[in-house]
Amino acid sequence: ALNKSGFYNPETHKILLSEEKAKSYYDFDDEELKEIKNRLENLTEEEINTILDLNGIDPDELNADVDVDGAHANWVWLIPIAIGMVLAGGIIFSALYFSHKEKMTLINKCYAKGGNPKVSSNDKAGLKGTTKSGDAQKAGGYNFECKKK
Repeated sequence: ALNKSGFYNPETHKILLSEEKAKSYYDFDDEELKEIKNRLENLTEEEINTILDLNGIDPDELNADVDVDGAHANWVWLIPIAIGMVLAGGIIFSALYFSHKEKMTLINKCYAKGGNPKVSSNDKAGLKGTTKSGDAQKAGGYNFECKKK
C-alpha cells in the first residue's frame, strides 16, 4: 500500500503520502497513517536520496525539468515512488492481524518480498501455530513485522 501511495515533490524535496490511495490498498486506521506521515516528515536528506535512488530518480535531473513557479502544490508534479522498504528502516512492512488467516497472509506476503516475518510476542502460537482470534481481539490485534533479511 505504501509503495503505491508515496510521492516525491521535487520542489520541496519531500516525500508525501496520499492517504486516500493508501487506504484504497490497505485498511489503515488514522493512528497508523499519522505515524507513517510523521516518519515521512522526519526523513533525513540521505534517506530521501536513498528512496529516490531505489526508484531510479535523480533529483538534479528533475529540478531542471520542473517549472517551480507553476508547480506549487500541484499533484501533477508529484512523482510516484515506492517508500515502504526504506521508510521503516529494517522493516519492509508492518501490520496488525486478528486471525490465523490474516497472520498467514502476512507471513506469505513477507516471504514473497524476501523478508523475514516476525509475529507479536503476545501470539504464543508463533509463526506456524494457529492464532486465537479471541485473544487477538482482546489485545486490539497482534503486531506483525516483515523485516529485511
